[in-house]
Amino acid sequence: MSDLRFSCTCGALTGHLVEASPRAGAHVICHCEDCRRTLAYYNIPLPADEGVGLFQTNPDNIRIDTGRRYLGLMRLSPRGLFRWYATCCNTPLFNSSTRPRFPFSSVLTRNMVDTDPLGPVVGQVFKRGPNGKTRHQGMGRLVAGMMLRTGSALITGKWRQTPFFNIETGEPVATPVIAPKDAGRAGS
Repeated sequence: MSDLRFSCTCGALTGHLVEASPRAGAHVICHCEDCRRTLAYYNIPLPADEGVGLFQTNPDNIRIDTGRRYLGLMRLSPRGLFRWYATCCNTPLFNSSTRPRFPFSSVLTRNMVDTDPLGPVVGQVFKRGPNGKTRHQGMGRLVAGMMLRTGSALITGKWRQTPFFNIETGEPVATPVIAPKDAGRAGS
């Protein structure tokens, strides 16, 4: 086991992964419109053919060491995924499910000190092919790994160890801000 440090751009919010290894999650590149829009919303340029690097893991693997008060929450739509960011410098940091009993999260790898401990990228999702159709590489492995990790967290009770929710109330630790409909879209 080895911990892996992450931080927002200004360094006010820092933390680490308790375990940074392929066993603790999946290193993936996501090309979906929402992940790309999130970066654009925070004025982070991303070339058209690049995706967003993520490490999919359980919330109990994520520790916030400093700057917890800067943890903010944004959604691209009222029913969208939770997208956590540092309010001090508007750095997108994590994605999570919208409820604690589905213990799924991902850490944006662009904020990590070193991604080597995560192992190689094992999946590319929502990637557009030359014909314009969306395709996925390694999706079976990603889904199976997610099911095993979330199932284990539910059985062991580790789902209660989350930096994102108040377990007593089930509410997120920050009030969600809904981005404008055109946020992060080309031309907006």
